[in-house]
Amino acid sequence: MPRLCLSAKSKIEKVLNDKRNQLDQAEVGEDRVKQKLVPKYAHTRRVSTWVGMAVGVLTSAVGFRFLYQIVHFDAATLPASQTAWFTFADVLLTGSILAGGSKAIHSIFSVYETFMNSTQKRANASATAAAAKSASDSG
Repeated sequence: MPRLCLSAKSKIEKVLNDKRNQLDQAEVGEDRVKQKLVPKYAHTRRVSTWVGMAVGVLTSAVGFRFLYQIVHFDAATLPASQTAWFTFADVLLTGSILAGGSKAIHSIFSVYETFMNSTQKRANASATAAAAKSASDSG
């Protein structure tokens, strides 16, 4: 009876080793396929970025702009060239943001949020330091 168990155990180990080797070979094959696809992914990303940029610029050129909503040209007396450059920059910025999608917008707002949080911490620290100095001067 023990021979049968040893024989069965060795057969199971052999099958396991074969399957592990097959798995390793499949992983190597998968890595090769992924490496071959990298240039295609890069080309596709490049093309889609430029198409998105073109669509974004066209969309912003027709009137959907981010900065234009903030600045009121009626109240400001700006030279025509400055207004034209502002509009050009606004069209490019809006087109870039639209081409970048939600990830780009999230990154911009993340930077803004980090800046505002650090500014608030500095203001709170300054106010606390001023209050402590005022208390120590009067006390």
